[in-house]
Amino acid sequence: MNTTLTRGDLQQLTSMLTDLRDVRFDVVADARALAMDAGDLILPGMDARLTLDGVETIDARLTPNGHCDGQLADKLGIPRRYLSRLRTEAVDLLDENVNHWLQADARRFFVRGFKRDDGSAGMARAVLSDGYRALDHLDTLFAGLAGIQKAGIDAKVRSCSLSDTAMHVRLVAPELAVAAPGLLHGYRSPFTGDTGAENPMICAGLRIDNSEVGAGALQIAPFVEVQVCKNGMTKTADALRQIHAGTKMASTGIVDWSDDTHRLNSELVTSMVSDAVRTFLSPEYLASVVAEMEAASGVRLADPVATIERVAKVHTFTADEQASILSHFIEGGDCTAGGVMQAVTSVAQTLNDPDRVGSFEDAALGVLQTAAFG
Repeated sequence: MNTTLTRGDLQQLTSMLTDLRDVRFDVVADARALAMDAGDLILPGMDARLTLDGVETIDARLTPNGHCDGQLADKLGIPRRYLSRLRTEAVDLLDENVNHWLQADARRFFVRGFKRDDGSAGMARAVLSDGYRALDHLDTLFAGLAGIQKAGIDAKVRSCSLSDTAMHVRLVAPELAVAAPGLLHGYRSPFTGDTGAENPMICAGLRIDNSEVGAGALQIAPFVEVQVCKNGMTKTADALRQIHAGTKMASTGIVDWSDDTHRLNSELVTSMVSDAVRTFLSPEYLASVVAEMEAASGVRLADPVATIERVAKVHTFTADEQASILSHFIEGGDCTAGGVMQAVTSVAQTLNDPDRVGSFEDAALGVLQTAAFG
């Protein structure tokens, strides 16, 4: 079951989301009705199989992924590191711990998963509150594109990514661009060697992020792209956000999402994207973001290695990520605070983890300020 995509195109993402919707398995259940067996989450009487005598009701079996394990640990008050160790070293104790605390819990949980056609255990991908408002990735994607079309902006999908926790869609409007020589005059792409002096243009765009599993809000953020190297930065401080809070679900059992639910969610996303287009995809807004970056980008670094060490500490980059940032900084040839920001965003283009790519883009403007002013 393929559930991840990094830097794919719109067709790839649409195909994946359509396939995953077909195997989606959502259940509201009393905590005391759930059980853990051999490391799998058991949902009694929530599945069926065809036999010679007709349809037989059976238990659904889902194997939690890492994200779901973390949520389950938090819900039941089990330390995450301990639960993770039990999963790898002592599954029988994992079952015992989880079952003990499930039986002591009076709440209802909204369990999200994927089923498998071959009858083997599916994937449990989230254990959420029964008041969680699910915004479907596929609805969000189509509604987002509809909102952009409605606004009359010629925006193109630059890349699409999908992880077990979130969807990230980057859109750019190449015709909405401004020159940023103060930011790019000393920079060269570590990928092609092309220089910012030759192509100092930055274009506007949007990044649409959504989680179906409680890993963040629906967010539509301004996104700018450096055309010479395709480095991207988001300004999350200005993002439009919609948290996944809704009314408690009326009953337990398998959730069958209605057409009205899909329609209302799509209307919400379309409206948010239309608002974002009006706010962020304008020459005035783009000019203000570029001016903000140029104000700090020209600060020259007396000790680039120490600066990158400080940036890594403040923005929680790993030792390997820090080494990659330094390497890209050297390749970029721009010994300024702006060069550090460019190094972070060019490293983002080499990462395989879709969520980590997004976090690098989100950190870019903060990295610039840290590199320039400490």
